[in-house]
Amino acid sequence: MDAPAVLEGDPRMFAKFALFENRTIDGHAPYLSNKQLSAYKMAGVDTDHEAATFAYALEEVRRGIHVHIREGSAARNLEDIVRGIVAEKIDTEHFSFCTDDKHIEDILREGHIGYNVKKAVSLGLSPVKAIKMATINTAKCYGLKQVGAISPGYQADFVILDDLQDFHIRAVYFKGKKVEEKGQVHVPKCPSHLRHTIHLDPVKKEDFLLPIRKRITHVIGMEAHQITTSNLPVAFAKTENFEPKDGFLKIAAVERHKNTGKIGVAIAKGYGIRNGAIASSVSHDSHNIIVIGDSDADMARAVNEIIRVQGGYTVVEGGKVFETLPLPIMGLMSDAGFDKVDHLLQKMKDKAYEMGVSRELDPFITLSFMALTVIPTLRITPRGLFLFDEKGLRPVS
Repeated sequence: MDAPAVLEGDPRMFAKFALFENRTIDGHAPYLSNKQLSAYKMAGVDTDHEAATFAYALEEVRRGIHVHIREGSAARNLEDIVRGIVAEKIDTEHFSFCTDDKHIEDILREGHIGYNVKKAVSLGLSPVKAIKMATINTAKCYGLKQVGAISPGYQADFVILDDLQDFHIRAVYFKGKKVEEKGQVHVPKCPSHLRHTIHLDPVKKEDFLLPIRKRITHVIGMEAHQITTSNLPVAFAKTENFEPKDGFLKIAAVERHKNTGKIGVAIAKGYGIRNGAIASSVSHDSHNIIVIGDSDADMARAVNEIIRVQGGYTVVEGGKVFETLPLPIMGLMSDAGFDKVDHLLQKMKDKAYEMGVSRELDPFITLSFMALTVIPTLRITPRGLFLFDEKGLRPVS
C-alpha cells in the first residue's frame, strides 16, 4: 500500500517483499511518475488497481505491471481505460478486472466481476477478450495453473451463459459439479475474540472543536467518483471553533483500538451533508472511526452510536439516530444475511442523499477512504491532517 516507502527504500517494506519472494505481489500505486513507476516495478511489485485513466494504465502495462481495472461502488475507472484499450487496439493480456470495494446493494443490482465483463463489452471490447480478462488473465497473474480455462488438466470450474451480450448465467459448475441455485452455504460461527473491538470511551461535542488560527486553511476536497482528494487552500475568518457552512463540513478520525483519546479534526468540501452527521468504523486501513457532519453535537452522537453497537455505519439527523447498520465483527463485517444488510444500507443511503450528500459519491465507501494516507492528497487521521506529498502531518490552519 505504501508506495512512497517502497520508493524510499524503507527496509521494513523490503522485509515484507522478502516474505513473498517468488509470489505475486499486489501493488498500490496512485499517481506515480514514469520514473517512479519504473522504480516501483523494479522493487518487486507485480500488479496495481489504482489506475484511474487509460494513459496511466498504459504506462503501468508498459513497465510490466499487471493492471486490475477497477469498477466498484466509489471508484469507477473501467470506462476510460476500456475505451482507450479499444481505440488504441491495445493487447489485453496484462489486464484483469477488480472491484476494490463494492457494497452489497451494488453487487445485487449490478453484479460483481460479471458486471465488469458486460460493461467492457458494451464499450466495444470483444467478448472473448473481456472473458479472458476475468478468467485466464487473472489466473496467470497469480500463478494459478489449474483454473481459468476449460482444458484438460484444469479444474472444472466454469459457467454456462445464455449469450455473449447480456451474459446471463444459466448454470455454474464447481469442480465438475453443478452448483444448485438453492444450495445451503454453511458458514462457521464467528469466534468471540473478533467481536467487541471498539475500545473507546464516549465522546462529547467539545472533542470536535476546531480553532482557525491562520489566514489560510487546508481543506480536504472530495472528488466525484474517485477516492483521491485535493488540497483546497481556503481563507476563513479566525475563530476558536470553525462552524460548518456553505458546503464546508467537519471531518474527524477517532482512534478506536486502544482508547488513546486521539481525535483528529479537519474540514472537508464536496460531501454535502446538511443537518446531521454520518459515521463509520470502516476507514481504511487502520479502521478507526471516521465521522463527517455540520454539527459537533451530531458528530459526537454518531460516534457514540458506533461505540454502542460496537462497530458499523450510522446516520444522525438533527441530534437523533436515523438508522444504524451494525458491523459487530471487528467493526467491519455484518453477521446478518445479505438481504437484511442490503435493505438497511439502501435505506441509509437514500437518507444520506436526502440530507444533501452528493450523488456522485457513495456516502459510506467514499467516506471510508478519507483516512487512507497512501492515496493523494489530504487525509484525516486521529493525529490530525496528513499531506500525502509531504508524507507527514500538517496543521489545518
